[in-house]
Amino acid sequence: MKKTQILLIEDDDGDAMLVRRALRGSSILHELTWVTSLVDALDHLHEHSVSIILTDLGLPDCSGIDAVAKLRAATKDTTIIVLSGLENSATQLQALDQGAQDYMIKPEISTFTLERAIEHGTHRLKNERKVRRLLDAVNNQKLELQRQAKLLDKKNRRLRRLCKTAQQCINNVSHDFRTPLTVVKEYASLIADGVVGDVQPEQIRMLQVIGDRVDDLNNMVDDMLDVSRQNSGLLCANRLACHADTLLSRLITGLHQKALLRGITLQVKIDEDLPGVFCDPEKVGRVVMNLITNAIKFTQPGGTVIVRAEACQANNEVRISVSDDGPGISPDDCQLIFKRFEQVKNGLQNTAKGFGLGLSIAKELVALNLGTISLQSVLGEGSTFSFTIPVNDPIVVSRLYIQRLNAISRNRAHVSLLMGKCDAPTAKEEREVGDFLVGIHHSRDLVFDLGEGKWLLLVCANRNRVDQVIGRAQRERDSVNRNRPSGPLPAIEFEHIGSFHTKTAGDSLLDAIGAIACRSEAENV
Repeated sequence: MKKTQILLIEDDDGDAMLVRRALRGSSILHELTWVTSLVDALDHLHEHSVSIILTDLGLPDCSGIDAVAKLRAATKDTTIIVLSGLENSATQLQALDQGAQDYMIKPEISTFTLERAIEHGTHRLKNERKVRRLLDAVNNQKLELQRQAKLLDKKNRRLRRLCKTAQQCINNVSHDFRTPLTVVKEYASLIADGVVGDVQPEQIRMLQVIGDRVDDLNNMVDDMLDVSRQNSGLLCANRLACHADTLLSRLITGLHQKALLRGITLQVKIDEDLPGVFCDPEKVGRVVMNLITNAIKFTQPGGTVIVRAEACQANNEVRISVSDDGPGISPDDCQLIFKRFEQVKNGLQNTAKGFGLGLSIAKELVALNLGTISLQSVLGEGSTFSFTIPVNDPIVVSRLYIQRLNAISRNRAHVSLLMGKCDAPTAKEEREVGDFLVGIHHSRDLVFDLGEGKWLLLVCANRNRVDQVIGRAQRERDSVNRNRPSGPLPAIEFEHIGSFHTKTAGDSLLDAIGAIACRSEAENV
């Protein structure tokens, strides 16, 4: 069995004899080397491997704690046990701090105490080694994390620059694209109207086709802009109370012309007494335009496209659907069709091509308006695309709003409830204040017009950020007033009603909204 190498540093013969006697009686299989000075000890350590060092503090060439420090500097993996003639707590702590594993009083040295000190010191050194290795690993990991964090920050800065450049590029291209398209459409319209001379019926039809294709290109530009805004987090929603029948009526006139040019019948069926809805009319109009344009595009001449708007009382929503009798969509394609850049291969040779963005954007715009979009299709018979819009009821809209926030924030969203009030002298100014409040808030916020100069605001912010939200609204109002030719907007006072976690306090939030809505309705009667 390999012997444990022990180095004894002691200049007193009597003390050295005491240690040697104690070691002889121990169970430790060892080989002892005895030196009387620190210089001799360091020379021995330089040439030989030692497991245990037993050292006196009163050496002829080095006195006190310095001996421990120099020994520890000479060997990192050796157990050092200090032997002292005096019991001194301060000296003991200093010795341990300089790297010793134990401290023994010479009069107390015996076979038992020395063997125990060596055993404990050896274990302590092993543990210190483990701790050092762990600390080294932690420090290395920390340095690596810092390096990766710097690299990630550098890459993020580059990505932000690229994203900003791409955004500017798309905006510039879209602007430059629209200008000649507008000119083409206006000139085609002037020629078709006979402003520059007589035009034959067939020429008029061709000019109308030009205008129709220009509209398709403009829709593609809108899709690109929406994708760009969505990727940049700038796709906003100006939700307000409106009527689905009015919204559809504004769109259908132009779409009738598009259908007529392609030999397709466009039918519109709107239920009577449709309830009011709460949505962004421009965004919902884009969805309807996309769905009807797609239906016309994939329907052969002689076919029919039907647009319906109906109330779904059970779900407190209005459903708008667009049906065609085109080739239909396979079940596999139904799973892909709402993904970006996906287009269905149905065998038809379509003259109106796109980027495969229309239905993807439609899905995002519907979700932004707290609705859902669906597809039913049968190959060879046709397809029906449907989407929903919530009715204009604060409780219904807020419940859908909370569900959407929980979904996109993984149940970590907070909502603060604010009441905005102003003394607007005219109905026109009250509408302008309402439009201002809707316009300055993010797509994750809601603004309900309660009438009589009151608005209920649901702001996606915790209690700590409420003052920032109110301050931003007041700064926006000041900015608007500086450039408003018709005079300043009336002053708006904000009251913080409460803040809620949408996952744990969603019901409490709905109760608070319901109480405020009922009270306002009673006051307005």
